[in-house]
Amino acid sequence: MPMVIDVAARPDLQQLRHHCSQCIAARGRLHLWRCAVEAVNAFVAPRIISALVVVAALVLIGLSLPLHT
Repeated sequence: MPMVIDVAARPDLQQLRHHCSQCIAARGRLHLWRCAVEAVNAFVAPRIISALVVVAALVLIGLSLPLHT
């Protein structure tokens, strides 16, 4: 049998519910994008030199390909 908690009798739970609803509203619609950017940043930041070398290599390979018109 599930436990039923009387929220009206617990003002701390009311405050917690109010706080959670404010946090959800504050996150906004772009929260998912911000999380994705933070994840990419956390992955790339420690590897910035390696990432720059890979980007430079890709650019050099792209520049060395002949253009067919």
